Amino acid sequence: ETEIVIFDRLFAAMADKTIIAYASVRRLHLLPRFDWICLIRGGEIIQQGTFHDLTTTKGPFLTLWQQHLAYAEDAADDDEEI
Repeated sequence: ETEIVIFDRLFAAMADKTIIAYASVRRLHLLPRFDWICLIRGGEIIQQGTFHDLTTTKGPFLTLWQQHLAYAEDAADDDEEI
């Protein structure tokens, strides 16, 4: 919950500004809030676009996003068992 509040305030402060941010694999859930995403591998941009474009086009970003969703789903299932 604290993370959500922090990022809500951060995104509000970044409105109408150009921001370059690095999102680790653990923060992929934030990507839908960005206007433009670049996927970088080995120091080179291998795919870029809007979140919608990247998640509706077959490619490395879609694969990464699907893995993220599967992991999040498994984690939610584990939380329910506790």
